[in-house]
This record gives sequence, C-alpha cells and structure tokens, in this order.
Amino acid sequence: LTSKFVPPMPPPSIVLFGDSITQRSFSVGGWGQRMANEYVRRADVLNRGFSGYNTDWALFTLHDVFAKGSAKPALITVFFGANDACNPKVVERQHVPLEKYKTNLKKILQHIATVYGKGGGSARTVVITPPPVDVEARLKFQKEQYGDKAIGVAPRSMEWANMYAKAADSVAAELKVPSLNLCELMTASSNWKVQESKLL
Repeated sequence: LTSKFVPPMPPPSIVLFGDSITQRSFSVGGWGQRMANEYVRRADVLNRGFSGYNTDWALFTLHDVFAKGSAKPALITVFFGANDACNPKVVERQHVPLEKYKTNLKKILQHIATVYGKGGGSARTVVITPPPVDVEARLKFQKEQYGDKAIGVAPRSMEWANMYAKAADSVAAELKVPSLNLCELMTASSNWKVQESKLL
C-alpha cells in the first residue's frame, strides 16, 4: 500500500503592527523573536513594524497591512503611541495631539474589525500602550551621542507616556478590545528601566 502525501495546512498568522518597538522586536532576544520561537510550527509571526511611525502615518499603511480579502490572522497586536507622545517642542514632526491619537487608534481598530469581522476587532486584537520612559537614560544617551550639541531635554517623558497609555486604554475599552498598559505593568517591577531599555 502507498500512502498519498497530504501537504500540511499553512499555519495561522500573528501580525505585529506598530512602530520601531515592533520593527526591532525581531532582534536577538526581542519580544517578537520570543513570540516567533514560542509559536514555532503553530503560527507564523509577521513583523509589520515601521520605525519612526506614529498613528497618522500608520493610517497610510493600514489598508496594505490589513487588506480586504486577506486571510484572518489568529492574533493582531496594535502597538503605537511612543512617537505620538513625543514632546512637540522637541520632536514636532512625530508628535500627534492626544485627541487625534485616540481618533487614529480608533480608525485602526475599526478597520481591522471591518476587514476580519467581529473576532478580528475584539478578542483577536490586542492594543499595546506606549511603554514607560527612563528619562535619565535618554538624557545620558543624548549626551554620549551628541556631546556639547545635546539639547538637554528628553524627547519623551513619563508624563506624556502615561497620558497616551491611558488614552489607548480608553479607546480599547470603548471598542471592547483587550489592552496591555505597559506603563502600569512595567513600572510595577523594580527593574522596569532594564526592561524599557530592551524594548528600544
């Protein structure tokens, strides 16, 4: 007797959609790399991170990343806000005002829900908020990088990160999408500054 070879079904996908924190997540030891290792042979983890992007710019790529008619992912992470929350006096180009950030994030989640149905927009999508900011470490890096030309003002702060994290939480709650508030979760740990440095 001969058995007929039946090719395996393609595994489901997990789509990581975000900014540089997502793009760099496939670096050695990154959170995306660890996810890919955890789900090896069970799901393909796809990195759709765009370095430097805020939610304004994410809207331009949204319809390509989540195209109508595309296969429904098993899980989608939406991880924007770190650039939106930049101090506008330091990094005006990347900053997105808080209310517009909320509107943009809502548009992203609503598009996902429209393309993949209720499951794609709720239980199968997770919003990840901006992480906390180690201001001292950023100022030190700025000094090492630019020397006497360092401006001495961090482009990001805990105050702004917390504001945008809470805003992301509120949008997710409104649309009944689960969220991970990294500002709260990470700062609950005594070594959160080490964790923050590994994200970037």
